Parts: sequence; structure tokens; C-alpha cells
Amino acid sequence: MATSATLSFGLAFEAGEKNIMRRPPRDPKIHVMDGFAIWRVAFVGSMIAVSAFILEAWLQPRGYSPEFIRTVLLQTLVTAQWFYMLNCRVSDGFSLTKSLLANKGIWIVSGVLLVLQLLIIYAPFMQMLFGTTGLPFRYWVITFIIGFAMFLIVELEKPLTRKWRTA
Repeated sequence: MATSATLSFGLAFEAGEKNIMRRPPRDPKIHVMDGFAIWRVAFVGSMIAVSAFILEAWLQPRGYSPEFIRTVLLQTLVTAQWFYMLNCRVSDGFSLTKSLLANKGIWIVSGVLLVLQLLIIYAPFMQMLFGTTGLPFRYWVITFIIGFAMFLIVELEKPLTRKWRTA
């Protein structure tokens, strides 16, 4: 819930894309969740779910506690969603543009999200509430790599599905 609320605010401060006024208006008879939107939600959701299952399958036989595994999976989900927010900045092109640095909203909500994650992972009262435990730095790196890999996959998917989106 914290990720959807914070990350949505970051996109609210995003400037419009360069070609936004050249696009025809959306036909009001067509659903907002068109075939492509459904595809993207299913595609990204599946990537996040599969990565979580693989990570859990890798951690369990190594004897990690359920709290540790839960924490790694939570961090993976949050990191993947943060990277997907960056993907969503530009619907049809590469998302890492100069305008990313200009969007203070994204950086503010990213900071808020980081503070919330630090609290849920390291604050004792939050650990008791959510059943989490502290993570060594290397697991932050692992979750970052997973999120960045998903970011790259979605960025590669954009040009491959461009024809479908414009049809």
C-alpha cells in the first residue's frame, strides 16, 4: 500500500511527454484498460511474482528464517515497483532521460519510500508488527539487481510492442 501511494505521487509531478499533444485523444468508448494495459500489468506482475518465487526457492534450502525470507521478498517487491515507476514515466520511449533529474516529486517520494523501507526493515517495533528482520547490505544489492533487470526488460519490451500499442 505504501508503494502504490508514494510512487503514484512521484508520477503525478512528471512533465508531459514531448509528443503528448500530437497524439489523438483517446476514444471515450474505449476502456482505459485496453488490451495493451492488461498485457503490461500481467507481464510486469508476472515478472515480479516469478522473481519472488525464485528468490524464495533459493533462500529456503539455505536455512534462512521465515522473517528473513519475508523481508528479502518485501524488499524485492518494493524495489521492482520503484523501478517500474521509472518505466512508467515514458510510455513509448526510454525512461532514463534528463527530465528524470528535473522531477523533484519522484526523488521526494523515493526518499519517503526509502525511509519507510528502512523503518519496516530495521525499526524493532516495525519488525514485530510486520514480522521482518534486518537485511545485510548484499541483499539490498540483490534486490536492486533484480529490480534493475526488470526495468531493462520493460524498456526492451517497449519498442517490441510499439506496433501493437498504435494499432
